[in-house]
Amino acid sequence: MMSPLEVRKRHLVERKKGELRGVLDNYDGRLRELWYLETNLPMVDFDPDRLRGDRGEGISKYIASHDLWDMVSPSVLSTAASASTTKIGTRNIIHQNRQSAHQTLKDLHPLPLTRADLFQTKPHEALHDYLNTFVWLDEEILTPEEAEERVDEEARIAERIRELRGQGFLKGLTVGKLEVRQPLQLETHWSAVVEEMKWWHSVTTKWNRHRSNVQTKVNKALGDWFKDREKREEKEKGRKEKMRQIRAKGTVGEVMKVWRVVDGVIEAFLKGVEEEERKRVGREAMRRMIEESRR
Repeated sequence: MMSPLEVRKRHLVERKKGELRGVLDNYDGRLRELWYLETNLPMVDFDPDRLRGDRGEGISKYIASHDLWDMVSPSVLSTAASASTTKIGTRNIIHQNRQSAHQTLKDLHPLPLTRADLFQTKPHEALHDYLNTFVWLDEEILTPEEAEERVDEEARIAERIRELRGQGFLKGLTVGKLEVRQPLQLETHWSAVVEEMKWWHSVTTKWNRHRSNVQTKVNKALGDWFKDREKREEKEKGRKEKMRQIRAKGTVGEVMKVWRVVDGVIEAFLKGVEEEERKRVGREAMRRMIEESRR
């Protein structure tokens, strides 16, 4: 059975782990995008999901050469180490958190860029120098006094929550039931370039898909036209063959009619010739008989 302080501490540790995991994932993604930008121009085929799963030798060496710990100053590391070795107590916890947050802001607060710094041409010594050259488009400008007031306000809210939990309130409310707020995505020059490249990639993909669809439809239309033409030619050929057979049949009928007429004429002529021959033979026989009777 854990005490409320241990439960709160565990929830705080889990939340910090989640935030650090998000920072590491974001840092790894930015490194992979920078590596792709330096080695694969133009970025028409840029795919963040496929790039996130790349385990090649080149990108592994690039990530290893840009270690995240190289960007952290020694003072911040020493402060974190000393804070991790001290015991957590309930007395003066708000004051300690406030002092730690103020010191962290002083260590990590970037100096304002001058006009000469914006137009510098010397190469960057480290990756964080290059990243600091990007201009935030919608970043909220805070003065050190406003930052301290914000830290004090957050500390007061945390103290109020602790008091309410000590009085028995907020027992049914756990970290898992709280609304998870999405981290504010600051629009940078790099994110604007990435969005522009994604837009062009989507436009190119849609145009290629449209061109492929048009080509497929044209090929199908040409194939259908040639098939219809072949069918029409076969149909016309069959019709001509049928007409030829009809004409041939009609010609045969006419020829047979003429042949029957000619055959009838020839047969009648032959009958007449035979009849004349029989008459001649009869007359000749009659004449011989008459001559014989006279003798």
